[in-house]
Amino acid sequence: MRNSPDQIKTASEQKTPSLAGPLIPLSPSRVLESSHARLIENFVGGDFQQRWEMVKLFPGAGEEAIEPLISILTLDKQDLELRWFTVKALAQFEHPRVVATLTELINEEEEEEEEIKEIAQQSLANMGRKVIETITPLLAQDSTRLSAVKSLAAIPHKDIIEPLLTVVDDKSVEVRRKAIEALASFSDSRLMPLMLKALRDEDTEVKKGAIGAIAYLGQAHREIDPLECLYPLLQDEEVGEEAAVALGRIDTPVSVDKLGEGLRSRLSWSIKIKIVRALGWSEQGSALDYLQEQLRSKLAPSFFVQEIVHILGRKKNPSMSERATVILLNFYEEQKELVSCRIKQALAEAWGELGDEQALSFLKILSEDPDIKVRLHALTALKKLPA
Repeated sequence: MRNSPDQIKTASEQKTPSLAGPLIPLSPSRVLESSHARLIENFVGGDFQQRWEMVKLFPGAGEEAIEPLISILTLDKQDLELRWFTVKALAQFEHPRVVATLTELINEEEEEEEEIKEIAQQSLANMGRKVIETITPLLAQDSTRLSAVKSLAAIPHKDIIEPLLTVVDDKSVEVRRKAIEALASFSDSRLMPLMLKALRDEDTEVKKGAIGAIAYLGQAHREIDPLECLYPLLQDEEVGEEAAVALGRIDTPVSVDKLGEGLRSRLSWSIKIKIVRALGWSEQGSALDYLQEQLRSKLAPSFFVQEIVHILGRKKNPSMSERATVILLNFYEEQKELVSCRIKQALAEAWGELGDEQALSFLKILSEDPDIKVRLHALTALKKLPA
């Protein structure tokens, strides 16, 4: 059933329309029935420069132009340039229908829509406080709450904190997830107790969002030790990987020790992989001690050893890269009879990236290895070392 021009105008003039209703595409003929048909027609058929100039004309057309513009987004998924300009045109209207449309674009899964998502995100951010005031009342209704939370989450402004605090305990898992995810990017004294409570949520995704926030908030709110909250979660198979990443972001001597303790405990290899990667990001010297310890372990599987070799090879800090080179040299000397071809390849690649001439003699040995892939990796690495 088509909406008449009068119905469209009436809908656009409502003070608090719902964000929950589906976007109903208008047919091309319906678009051309509007009083601004010529403007829409020229906009759709124009070239880049014409569209650039015409975007400025839409505010003068009034809110009646909103629905025809939305119809372009729903009907034409191929012309990315037209979609980009359409979002620019819509962004000039601080209207709930526009907010809903921009939010829907941001949450689309198509990878090719990244440019559209970016301009939609920027547009919502530019709307600022006024649009937050428009969206907030919609949190009170079950039918519009999730869409409203998604819209608020797309606005990187501290004024979304207050309204989102009202829905963090919502019965809807999706609402809680999105609210926690949005709040996690802010530093506010009210959020740490909230995130600690979210760690006990029945939903894994809610807990994951809270874990990242605790690592961030803990650096600003010293009254609560984030390490004491996060370290036990390494034992939790559902969120252990997120806990490892969060501990790595804190990057203090104590947090590195906690990660090291995790490596010595009975954790799954997937969580241990996350731990060694977190240690790889660390600028603490002790992180290298724990990585070296794992290389010497007789129990570590080949893929785990290979990961550590790659991590050490990415060290760029001069003092740490020199030590990383030595750790890998010692490892090869101690276990060369047991080292697989893949680990030899990883070693050659790592020494090449580290660029330390201490590895020269070892790379020459690998350049004569029976395995052709090992030889190629070694020869490539030799070219990277100082002449």
